[in-house]
Amino acid sequence: MKNYEKYERFMQGTDVDVRASGAVIHEIGHTLGLYDVFRDTQLGGRPDAPTPQSSLTRSNYMDYFVQKRMFFKTQINTIIKNLTPPTAR
Repeated sequence: MKNYEKYERFMQGTDVDVRASGAVIHEIGHTLGLYDVFRDTQLGGRPDAPTPQSSLTRSNYMDYFVQKRMFFKTQINTIIKNLTPPTAR
């Protein structure tokens, strides 16, 4: 397989390894205290929101329907806060 074919598969979300790694990162995000984007009040979501039928973002790890490529700054701040011991805050 040529490099451009790998890139195409990645961008289309048809590469199983890419989808699986995105799912792992998504679940690690939950472990670090992040919510799905549709439930994250810092991102305009509602805690009681039902699972959406389409994407709410373009490329966030905590969205269900898109290529997973990033966390938002507010999510990174949440991760840092959750990893910082209470005595150091």
